[in-house]
Amino acid sequence: MSLQYKISGSLLLAALFIAFLWAGTDSGVSSKPSPEKQPTTSQTVLVELFTSQGCSSCPPADLVLRRLVEDTDAGHLEVIALSYHVDYWNRLGWKDPYSQAAFSERQRQYAQVLPDRRVYTPQMVIQGQRAHVGSREKEVRASIQAIRQQPQSTTLSAALKAATAGSSLREISYTITGETNGITLQVALIDTYLANDVPRGENSGHRLTHTNVVRTFTSEANPPQQGTLTVDTSVLATSSNGKVVLFVQDTEQMTVLGVTEIVL
Repeated sequence: MSLQYKISGSLLLAALFIAFLWAGTDSGVSSKPSPEKQPTTSQTVLVELFTSQGCSSCPPADLVLRRLVEDTDAGHLEVIALSYHVDYWNRLGWKDPYSQAAFSERQRQYAQVLPDRRVYTPQMVIQGQRAHVGSREKEVRASIQAIRQQPQSTTLSAALKAATAGSSLREISYTITGETNGITLQVALIDTYLANDVPRGENSGHRLTHTNVVRTFTSEANPPQQGTLTVDTSVLATSSNGKVVLFVQDTEQMTVLGVTEIVL
């Protein structure tokens, strides 16, 4: 091989190397791959607490629920919370003034679909998918964070219509989008704060406070995608103390698909 050929080959390789460096820098295209955008979710999680004033282990769970709501109000969490007072403790010395048999029945319905198949207080059900002892705050928060990462198939929006002067009836319009087959629309009217003294039973001598206590609860299977519903606020302690929580559940599995709330 001649010396001229060797020099020409070396010049060619050098020229190709310089061209590669130029393309990777001066062409305006970065040589480093751009990081992939991670999917983000802002799914609001429904937390349902089954509790009773007749149960001595329930006040710590009531406190956990209040902290979840406070963290949400502060912008640190995305939770909507409900507190159902069951009636099966009422025979043991104190009748819970906020208890209803319908709430005990709702808890039994959850027991038919949740993995542990149990009914107990205090029980927290997270997005209709997981159940925990309500006072185990670390477990509850871990479930909330895990469920927030799930994709959301259904969204629910609602708006409060103008009230008629002097009337306790309030009209709410709603819209459901996304997956709408085999769903139930649930509507809970709540008192955001209630407190009272308990003179008898396991919590005798204590003043108990409660957050987001359900006062009325209605269900509509296979609701239209858009509609209007009416709630009667006369049961509330004060109308300024009330909210309406609307959520959509899978009718068979009871998984919560979407949730929203309205301040009255």
